[in-house]
Amino acid sequence: MEKNRKLKQTQREHDSPQTQQNCETHQKADVPTYLESDKDLIELQHKINYNKTIVTYLEQVLRSINNRTFTIKNAIEWKKFEAGVI
Repeated sequence: MEKNRKLKQTQREHDSPQTQQNCETHQKADVPTYLESDKDLIELQHKINYNKTIVTYLEQVLRSINNRTFTIKNAIEWKKFEAGVI
């Protein structure tokens, strides 16, 4: 019984508007500090950036390969034009 009363009292103290406002303000202000100091998060951000760089590079390689077919076709047509075939 007394355990329940203490629990309810603690909940009321925690749920008071003053306590909630102080906690939210304190927590919101400290979030960037905690995130910047989290080594696991920093490592994961580096991995994400690395993978984004790889994806960008591979997209450029694919575009280059796709454009190469047009370049080769145009070179062949130019040679035909110079030879008077077209």
